[in-house]
Amino acid sequence: MFTILPIVTYAQSNNLLEIDESSFEPVQTDVLSGVSIDKIGLDPSRRPCARIKMHINRMTKEEIEGISVRPVGGNVVVNKLTVTGQGNGLIIELTAKEATRFYLHHDKYGDSNEVSLNLEGDKEYRIDAALNTTYSIVVSCNKPEAEVYLDDNYKGQISNRYDLTVSDVYPGPHRIRVKFGSISQEQNVEVSSSNIHFRIILDLESAKPQFVAFKISPADANLIIDGKPYMLNRYGEISEALMLNNGTYTYIISAKDYHEEKGTFTVDGDKVDMNVSLKPAHGFLNISGEGVLSGASVYVDDKLIGNAPVKSGRLSSGEHTVRIIKSLYKEYFGTVNIYDGKTTECKPELTADFATVTLKSTAGTDIYVNGTRKGTSPWTGDLRSGVYNFEARKTGHRNSAISQTISATPSVQSYEIPAPAPIVGTVNFISSPMSDVYVDGNNVGRTPLSMDLIIGKHTVSFRKDGFQTQNRSFEVKEGEASTVQVTLEEGRSTSSSSSYSSSGSSYSGSSGQGSYTIKYPQSQSGSLVWVYLDGKFMSSTTRQVTIPHGTHIITVEPETGKFYGRRVVVNSSTPEVIDMSNSPRVISSSSVTPYTGSSSGSKTSSYSSSSSSKSSSYSRYNSYSRKKKGWNWFNIGITGDLAYCSPDNFVVGAGMTIRMSKCNSWMIPTIGARYAYNFSGHSVIGLPFVLNFNYGKIWDTTCGIYLGIGVEGLYYPSGFGYKYNVFEDESEEETTYYGMREEGWGYGLVVNIFGVSARHHDFNLYLSADIDTDLLYIGCRYTYFF
Repeated sequence: MFTILPIVTYAQSNNLLEIDESSFEPVQTDVLSGVSIDKIGLDPSRRPCARIKMHINRMTKEEIEGISVRPVGGNVVVNKLTVTGQGNGLIIELTAKEATRFYLHHDKYGDSNEVSLNLEGDKEYRIDAALNTTYSIVVSCNKPEAEVYLDDNYKGQISNRYDLTVSDVYPGPHRIRVKFGSISQEQNVEVSSSNIHFRIILDLESAKPQFVAFKISPADANLIIDGKPYMLNRYGEISEALMLNNGTYTYIISAKDYHEEKGTFTVDGDKVDMNVSLKPAHGFLNISGEGVLSGASVYVDDKLIGNAPVKSGRLSSGEHTVRIIKSLYKEYFGTVNIYDGKTTECKPELTADFATVTLKSTAGTDIYVNGTRKGTSPWTGDLRSGVYNFEARKTGHRNSAISQTISATPSVQSYEIPAPAPIVGTVNFISSPMSDVYVDGNNVGRTPLSMDLIIGKHTVSFRKDGFQTQNRSFEVKEGEASTVQVTLEEGRSTSSSSSYSSSGSSYSGSSGQGSYTIKYPQSQSGSLVWVYLDGKFMSSTTRQVTIPHGTHIITVEPETGKFYGRRVVVNSSTPEVIDMSNSPRVISSSSVTPYTGSSSGSKTSSYSSSSSSKSSSYSRYNSYSRKKKGWNWFNIGITGDLAYCSPDNFVVGAGMTIRMSKCNSWMIPTIGARYAYNFSGHSVIGLPFVLNFNYGKIWDTTCGIYLGIGVEGLYYPSGFGYKYNVFEDESEEETTYYGMREEGWGYGLVVNIFGVSARHHDFNLYLSADIDTDLLYIGCRYTYFF
């Protein structure tokens, strides 16, 4: 065994590096211990060496790399000096002998104490060393909150006592820097036991805080300065005045669908103005409305944006899905790329998913598709691909139907629906003497006569010269036989049952009725055309009317005020649309006597007996009066309105309005007078003049949709104004009047935002602005016209 006798020679007590000799101990004594030792080399003189593993505390790896081993005396050689893999110590191999003397040296911390160790060759030893002595220094400054840096390492801020204590400072040269905002001051110092207090003075005159203003686009962006968020107003400016001390600051600006921007700015004795416009991270999509795309529903990322043609709102840059849906076409699905600040044009192709189908059956039959009536045979229309049930229906007949699968090809298809089979019963007609038989106005033969008729109600007329005509109503039932028998009486041909008049005037029995639309050329262009049945007003030509079967006088009256008419026989075979296009001009709504252009006296004499209960002059006046009251110029109405008046009040009013054109004219001038009462206790008299412009017509063109603009003279009987308080500062109050004006005249602007005008009724939403007082009214107005 061997003995280790550490011999320690102390350096001066103020050495920073100190080797702890008490920690010296063998790690491996020989190979017999069972642990092999890495081979230890020989020194240049071929003498055996020992290995020392020295652990060093409170030093970084970089600092340890700066340590050197200094032998004392000429008989010791350092053969190897390596920093350990962990970076916390040294591996030293040097000449092994009793009383091997050395010390450590560092350029910054100086020399350690000298040690003398008894070492044996090919042996390993362990010993500790440490960076031994530090000081606490005090840095004082004339500015609290100033930042202190020691050798470029931040140590803290100057306290309200105007100093900062920094611990664990090694003796030796150091650099102290004090910084506040944009001003800083440096000082090189030497730290020792007698030099630990340092004072640095800042030039505070150049460190006054300054205003910082930001102008940011878009205005809804987020602003962060040195980690602190700031609110922006609607103009993109910092909502409250911001002052910052001199210095350099970082900022981050971000907004949805925009690229984030980061940067720095420096406050250095002057106001800072920052204008930042974020680069868009979005674009727009424009869908063409050309061809079949027109009116198609457009979805972007499964959200409906409108009907083509349409331009999207803001879309984030990148890929988006586009879906387009239109009736009779296959759904389109695709993707588009949106680029920063650009509008992407898109014109997708829609594939037809329909065919133009013609359905035919016998004349007069109604065509139904999947239970919905489409029109009379033949009918042509577009049908989407799919399975359909086609039907042909006719009164008194059994429905016939076929099923058919429709595909998009061929694009034009035609199908024949079997004719509906009539449902009949047998009727025997007998008269004495024999006579001609007219069924539903048609001559079908002479009595005695047996025939099959379609089920339902019918009329029959027995006629013979020199005998009175006999009319009867009867009903035919399926599979049943019935008899109609009459005896004719000699005399003039007159109606015994008032079913038909001798002159052929209208039938008033109960043999049936139908729903018909009256057609006239002017009704095709959107102009109003009125319909009269036997002198009684029914409807316009654009609406269906119910007409009993029989002979009637039908007249039409266009907006010209002239009448056109003729007699019409209405029965089950009458077409659904009765065309009055070629009817002659007649004198009145109840007459079929053509107008000859003669004087009013001749007109009067030619009126038919249906209007004989009234004089001709009264009839003409009544027709003219109806037109004046109904649709011509100069309608007078009474008005009521309710409005909200800025800033915080309500107004009610009433008055009179004169409408100087028809309610469905393209331009409607109006003048009026109104009285309005403000709930604040004030009143105003207005004289408005407004031009309304129709941009749409509804309800068979009898009603117009309009917007308008005009001016209004305003008279204030007792002045007008709102009172509110303005605070000049925290200690002073001043009273101010908003919208204040003296008694007298003013003027304003009127805008009708949306209005609906009918014959007797008018409703609109309006804005009214008083130019003199800046008062703004928004309200609704209703007018009833006489």
